[in-house]
This record gives sequence, structure tokens and C-alpha cells, in this order.
Amino acid sequence: MYKSTYGKLNKFLFNKQLSIYLSLFAWLFIESVNASNCESICYSVSHVGNYQTLSQEQNRPLCINLSYQTISQREINWIANTRNICSLNLSWTNITELVPFTSPKSIHALYLSGTPLRYIQSIKQFSNIDTLYLDNTNIQSLQDIAKLTKLKILTLYNTPLQSLNGLQEHQTLESLFASRTSIKDLSPLRNIHSLKQLHLRGAPVRSLIPLFGLKKLEKLNIQESKLTSLIGLENAESLLELNARYSEHLEDISAIQSLTSLEKLNLGETPIKEVETISRLEHLKTLHLNWTINVKDYSPLAQLTELKELELSFIQDRSLDFISSLNNLSSLYISFSTVSPLDTLINKTYLTHLSLRGTAIHNVLPLTSMQQLKWLDLRETILPPDQVQQLIYQLPQTDILFE
Repeated sequence: MYKSTYGKLNKFLFNKQLSIYLSLFAWLFIESVNASNCESICYSVSHVGNYQTLSQEQNRPLCINLSYQTISQREINWIANTRNICSLNLSWTNITELVPFTSPKSIHALYLSGTPLRYIQSIKQFSNIDTLYLDNTNIQSLQDIAKLTKLKILTLYNTPLQSLNGLQEHQTLESLFASRTSIKDLSPLRNIHSLKQLHLRGAPVRSLIPLFGLKKLEKLNIQESKLTSLIGLENAESLLELNARYSEHLEDISAIQSLTSLEKLNLGETPIKEVETISRLEHLKTLHLNWTINVKDYSPLAQLTELKELELSFIQDRSLDFISSLNNLSSLYISFSTVSPLDTLINKTYLTHLSLRGTAIHNVLPLTSMQQLKWLDLRETILPPDQVQQLIYQLPQTDILFE
């Protein structure tokens, strides 16, 4: 290996299990930071042993974070009798049920991720919460949170939930994370017009029709779905990001042809047969179509003049010459694909990220003119060592992966 990058995450992730959690964790981290307005002004508490210090902060909201701790009954009682709690984080603790609180309405954010919680009747008392984390618990029903009508963020991923019944009246809900559940029916979301983010990766959803009227939806993750079509998204006029990767039955994507606000689309490893529908998405900036082996002609993608990132890995015996007309492209990933000579395929110098991993290229010297290139993957190629050495010399600013 002549040059490698160990401090950056490789743009091309081959391990599905890793990608399952990395992308979702990133989303949850962002959401938790902005979860509730009170968390920007509160006094943070990571243990409840120093009662004297806490008593001096009675005029300020408290953000209590006891995550990953074993909590005693005495500590639970103290928390329940504290009147000015704004945010309470009991994630990955031994809490099985919440006792009645003296002032439950003061709490706006409640984090119970990874607890042995199974029944959530005791959560009903927190009628003002806008953020509720129930992921990685054993909850089986949402009926007991039906009256928490101020909820904006709700996480349910990796739970045994089979139904979203109980959410019908949540007219303020903006972000719902329900990946890795057994939810099939989205009907309870039909009238939640405030919904902006919906994550259903790995859920056995078979129809998106209940989402037809959700015009504020901006991000939708339906990776690994059982869907055969995207019918139901025709009116999602605010949709910016759609991820349906690994949906092995998805063929019909015609429903998204009018979604001109769409900026990011991932249909990798799906059995789609055409890309003409995609070519109508004039504001698309990121497109992932790796392993879409049923598509015969990719040339309509030349119409995507605003495209900045394109992944067409594992595409064999198809012409990719249209790429040379994508004037705004900055990141290109065509690993293990049939690639034309580089001087024909890449006639611009604006690419910053390029993956040619596993391709049959024999001459990479045309790349020496690409002075803006920051990252180049040449692994699993058969290239003369002197060519790679020359690249390293000519492109000192580029992280080159080669073995």
C-alpha cells in the first residue's frame, strides 16, 4: 500500500450490519442535541448524591442524566419528588417502571432507551413531554401514550412493537424512528400532517398509501422493506431524502417522478428496471444506484445536471459514458463496475472523491490533472506500480488507497 487513510470512514461501506446502526446513530445524535428547548438552559446533573448542591439550583430547570447507572429506590424517590426537572435520561438503567412524580408536567424530554421497560402506563403522567426515547425496550403497545399529544420526537427502534395504534392523535409529531420493529401498517400515521422524518428500516411495511397526505414529510428511510412500489408518495412535495436501499422487491418507482424537491435518493440493491423516472428529479444532488443490475440503460441520468454525488458500483456491461456530462459532479463511486477509459469517462477536473476499486482500468495517468481530488480508491485493481507512484507524486494532496 503506497498511501492510505486510517482517520476517515471509507465512503464505500460494504458491511451491511455496520451501516444499519451508523447512519441511524448519527440521526439520533443530532435529534437528541436539539430535542427540547429546555435542555439549552438547564443545570446538568449526572448523579443525585449531592443533595445540597442540587437544592441550590431550585430556580433553574434540571437536566438529570443517569444513563448507564444502577439506580436505587432512594434515588428514584428523590427524582420523583424533585419539582423542576426539565429533562430526565434513564437510558440503559435498571428502571422497570416509573413511580408517580410530584411535578411530572415540568418534564419535556424523557429518555428510557435500553431499559427493561415493558409497560408504559406510568409515562402517561408526563403530559408535556415533546421528546420520548423508548428504543431497545420491550414495549408492545403505544396505547398508553395516546394522550401525550405534545410529542415531537419518538424513538421506537429495535422493539417488539407490531402496531402504531395510539399515535393517531399526535398532531405535533415531527420525527418517528421505528426501524427494526414488526410494524406493517402505517394507517395510524395517516392524519399526522406534522410528520417530517420517518425511519422504518427493516420494518415489514408493504404499503406507503397511508402517507399520501403527509405533505411536510422531508426524510423517509424504508431500507430493507417488503415494498413492491412507492405508491403513496405522490404528494410528498417536501420530501428531500428517500432511502429504499436493500428493498429486494421494489420495482415500481413511478410515484416519485413529480417529487422535484428530492435531493437525496438511494435505491441501491433494488430490482428497479428503469431510471427515466429518476431523470425527472431535476434538483437531485445525491444518487445511489449500486447493484441495480436490472437497469439496461443509465443514459437518462445525464439530465441530472445538479448531481454532486453518484454511486454506480457493481454495474457490469453497461455504458457509463453519460457521467462525463455531469458538470457538477464532485463524488463518484463506480467500484467493481465496467469502466470506460478514464480520459473518456472523466474529462473534468472538479472531482474530489473517486472510487475505482475493483475495476479493470489499466491507465490512471489521466487522473494526474485532477488537482482537486482529495480521495481516490484504487484497491483491488491491477495497475503498474510506476503509475501509482506517479499519481502519488503528481497528487500530493490526495489520499490514495492502493494495495
